[in-house]
Amino acid sequence: MNEKQYYNSIEELINKITSNEKQIIKFLCLYETKITVEDEIKRVLSTLYGLKQELENKKFTQDNVASVFFPLNLPFYSLVLFAIAPVYFCKKIYIRCNPFMLNILDGLSYLLDLKKLFPQLQFTNCSRTEFVYKYVKKYSNIVLFTGKYENAINVLEVCNNKLFILNGSGINPVIVFEDADIDLAIEKSYKMRLYNGGQDCAGPDAFIVHKSVSEEFINGIISKIKNTVCGEYGSNDNLEVGPLLKDGYVKVVENFLTDNADSVKVKGKIENNIVHPSVICRKISEHTGRFEEFFAPIFYILTYETEDQIIDILNNNRDNSMYLTYYSQKDRFQEVDFATKIKNSIIDEVEQGNKPYGGYGKKANFVSKNGQIESRPILISSEISEFLNEK
Repeated sequence: MNEKQYYNSIEELINKITSNEKQIIKFLCLYETKITVEDEIKRVLSTLYGLKQELENKKFTQDNVASVFFPLNLPFYSLVLFAIAPVYFCKKIYIRCNPFMLNILDGLSYLLDLKKLFPQLQFTNCSRTEFVYKYVKKYSNIVLFTGKYENAINVLEVCNNKLFILNGSGINPVIVFEDADIDLAIEKSYKMRLYNGGQDCAGPDAFIVHKSVSEEFINGIISKIKNTVCGEYGSNDNLEVGPLLKDGYVKVVENFLTDNADSVKVKGKIENNIVHPSVICRKISEHTGRFEEFFAPIFYILTYETEDQIIDILNNNRDNSMYLTYYSQKDRFQEVDFATKIKNSIIDEVEQGNKPYGGYGKKANFVSKNGQIESRPILISSEISEFLNEK
């Protein structure tokens, strides 16, 4: 494949998506809500349309091999970000995913004729250890890892002479100040926490709300979750929450709700692997340790009185700093340099696949070049291009 052929394949992929959109929606609705699928397709097309501009100052090459540890959510969008865009630099991309995700990728591959358009892509569902020694260590000079920081470090120890990019764990807290547009804060917070049924790594895992508006915020969230549509995938076009896709995660949620029973204000029922929204409320002084990262629709709400309390808790969780969203009439957090800040909006309204993603927490995202680790927002194509130029 040469550069012209790459862009021809991108153009053909766009045509296949637009002409087969109904079939793609029907297929992906077996695994996601229709609301999520339609948003995901928009993000896919936006990113594909933007690739030429994203890559215009980067040298095309087919001399490299990448290994990808594929995420558990947004399979179509992730496929574009972690595989199709990097084809610009790679003659082969090995993609490790669990059997469940492999079925989804095989289905997308069939619908979009990916084997013809991008023969560089090879899917596998082997174990992490087998993948590391069979593909990562043996063939690859580029590694894209999605998952826990601790697992990433274990893999990095085996291949620290390569370009290694982590897309890890972000808490993405939401701060609601006393001067916030409270209706806006409720609406946006609900939308972001419920995105992809709560199973999204960009979901906010803590809501820190000023005491003076906390009751209004909490009651607003409770009012909205009373009408949340939960059920099996494909059962309702308005479905917001479907079954959890992460193996064994229902038990994790059950244990968390049990351990925090004294602070549970609304406990959503759990049945058929479907976790209905829950609300947990406590004072910020009652929170201890690190924040939990949720892959379920849990609203963990802390009430604060002083801004120092916010800064303290953000500093205690800075390793997982990705995005920091806040609602206020003023510009805030000028002193916070370890998170990407969003004012009066949500991540999904500012995130775009052709731009850097994430923050500065070492467990949220990092780039390692020959064992030297740096944490910062990441655009994969820029990191690969810079790594190859340095070589």
